[in-house]
Amino acid sequence: MLQAAGDPVTLSTNASTALRFPRLSAVDGETAALGGGFQTLGIPAGTLPVGYATIKPWKTWPLVPPPLAQITFGGGSAFELAGGEGNLWLLSATGAEAQGKGLSLLRLLGSAPPEDLVLVEAQAQRPAFFSVSAGALLAGGDLGGLLRASRVEGEKVTALAPSLGCASQGMPLWAGAARLPGGADLLMATSRNPPPVCDQFENVPQGPPLRILLYRRDGQELTLLQDRDEGVTVMFAGLIPRSDGVWLVHQLGDGVTSGPVVAERLGADGAPTGQNVEVFPSGMIFSPLALAPLGDRLAVVWSDDLGQVTKLLAKVVGDDGQTPPVLFSNDFAPERRALGSPDGKSLLVAWETNDGASSSTIRLLRLDCSPEAQ
Repeated sequence: MLQAAGDPVTLSTNASTALRFPRLSAVDGETAALGGGFQTLGIPAGTLPVGYATIKPWKTWPLVPPPLAQITFGGGSAFELAGGEGNLWLLSATGAEAQGKGLSLLRLLGSAPPEDLVLVEAQAQRPAFFSVSAGALLAGGDLGGLLRASRVEGEKVTALAPSLGCASQGMPLWAGAARLPGGADLLMATSRNPPPVCDQFENVPQGPPLRILLYRRDGQELTLLQDRDEGVTVMFAGLIPRSDGVWLVHQLGDGVTSGPVVAERLGADGAPTGQNVEVFPSGMIFSPLALAPLGDRLAVVWSDDLGQVTKLLAKVVGDDGQTPPVLFSNDFAPERRALGSPDGKSLLVAWETNDGASSSTIRLLRLDCSPEAQ
């Protein structure tokens, strides 16, 4: 069972500024980072600045609500945090040196380069994923229907080939990266067509993503491991690491009905093991899930918007089954994120509490596994 460690912690600013778009990342074994966007009433979300704070959520709860240190350039709703080993980076789609477009990288904490703002991708509209791996950064951007990935090592930026995937502009594209036990990087992307069709903007096809593509990164090249032509729309896909491989979480649909949400086990080589867990049955439609590793288990956070009251729920999925859902908030939460503790016994959840009005705040809550579940 999951159970709340105490009451939620609320972060807010002033009456004219909304705190939106929560982000979570690990910094080291004790420290996590919380990010958010500051939106002044009447200012478009794409130009708002970003703030962050470090917290130590795993020792005691509740926390004293930390103020978010504001960063000078804007990130809008399109930014991500990634960290580890004492470092923390910000990947933003509206860096000042990118004239309002492109992916810009900035180191916030630690001694690892880059120290200055680095332009990662000149055309991307928003980050698709952001991962720290083997002293380098893997960053993927959605270029209006085209997904590309880059590797940043120091101040050197290398575009990875081929393009990860493509679909019509306005269609959601899902992507992720995870470190495999043997040291390789596994990248996942959804796509309408096979990779060769996605190498140029003019070739981006019409329609939603129908494929799940899995790549192995070797240096600057991406080797296609799997091209899973599902034949129907890929409604959601996520990649979460575990000690012996990864979880590939996905949901398919045909535009009228939705299939089950499935957590599929992939081995150390990225190949399917044949071990799957049904996270949700067919017919249940959710806004995008927030996923996090909890040891070798998978934590899932979602919003149930059916009925008169919005409900935020969480559960843990493992090889031997799953915990009953725990309802931890009735807030309307357009965005939510999750972060697992290093020991796999606690889950930190951050969510936005409103619909984007000036009263929006970010709330934090730690959920702990009961002793019998540890």
